[in-house]
Amino acid sequence: MLQVPVLTGARTQTSIHDVPDDLLETILLRVSSPVHLARAGAACKLWRRVIADGRFAARFRSMHAPAVAGYYFNSFRSFRRMPGPSGSIRPSFDPSPSTGIDPRYFSLDFLSDDVIAGTHSAIVLDSRGSLLLIEFEGLRYFRGSFPAALVVCEPLTQRYEKIPRPRDFDGGCTYLRSYLVDGKTGCDDPISMSSFRVLCDMYRGGVAHAAMFTAGGSEDSWSEKAIDHVSPVLDHTRLIKGRAGGCWYFYIQGMTWIVLDGATGEYSSLDLPTTVDWGLNGDYTRMHRFYVAEGRDGKPRIFSFKDNTVKVFARLGGDGEWALERSLLLRYHEHWDTSVWAKGPGFIVVALEVSWVNEHVNLRQLLSVDLETMEVKPAEEDKFRIHHPCTLPCPPTLRACLDG
Repeated sequence: MLQVPVLTGARTQTSIHDVPDDLLETILLRVSSPVHLARAGAACKLWRRVIADGRFAARFRSMHAPAVAGYYFNSFRSFRRMPGPSGSIRPSFDPSPSTGIDPRYFSLDFLSDDVIAGTHSAIVLDSRGSLLLIEFEGLRYFRGSFPAALVVCEPLTQRYEKIPRPRDFDGGCTYLRSYLVDGKTGCDDPISMSSFRVLCDMYRGGVAHAAMFTAGGSEDSWSEKAIDHVSPVLDHTRLIKGRAGGCWYFYIQGMTWIVLDGATGEYSSLDLPTTVDWGLNGDYTRMHRFYVAEGRDGKPRIFSFKDNTVKVFARLGGDGEWALERSLLLRYHEHWDTSVWAKGPGFIVVALEVSWVNEHVNLRQLLSVDLETMEVKPAEEDKFRIHHPCTLPCPPTLRACLDG
């Protein structure tokens, strides 16, 4: 008779701790939401150890686009002299519903009195990653003077740094504007409070100059920035046309534009092709009615709003030649004045205004135009000019913020 052996002893128990680190890392890398990843790290020490590893953070950034937490915009009231207490923070935050983070985490109320004392307005100039560049105007503001305070901050971690005046900025200089730039060229780490730069544009003796501030030093962190290759056309007549794909676009004259790359801090020229029907009819001054906005694909769109028509131009295939992508005819009374009120990712806001001086009547209608569907709907007056995206930091930093 065949004897069947009987197995005795306890059955082997397994747990999450038996999963090899490399397999666990592969699983966690598939979690696309940094918020969910941060919460996973808060729930399990083992997961937290894997997520906190520097290699994991680098691989996560290479596999997933940064998650946009929302957009900061300058309220229309930011551009009016404000009565009452000084130091009122006017930029507002419009959260992205997909992140699920309480918008109170992105309040600017943490900025201390040494920043806002003696100022009457604050304007977001630029954003990169999770950082903002904010300019504060003093109670006695003079055009061309350096701001009362220039601050780089990270709202989610409530950290900030005041940017000092360039050491060679004197009475002979005219301040124009500042821009936020990634850390030192060649550095693979994302922009952060320990790795960022600020580009300051100014004029001295009628000649364009630029200075670059690098984080992590003293007042001597300012250095001269060479712009000789574009300075002949980089004069005070240039017009800011918008921001898209991390770059700023300026119109100069004719078909010449200037592009500032926010990753490198370098200026370059952009000559728009004359073979494209821009609707100029040989009158290049009409380029003043052209602007730049960012599509929902992150690529730049050039759009115009003139003769009752919105035209949107894009690069074929994303990086090819410029071509007309879409157009829309808006019907309104011929006596209404028109302007571009605001620009954001995938949309623009146009303003239709009319005034009767004798009757003291001012009317304004704002319309939001979707650059992909060309759908038109009423827009809010409060959201003004450019909307600045704010992304979530890497998961370990984000987890610390949510825990705090």
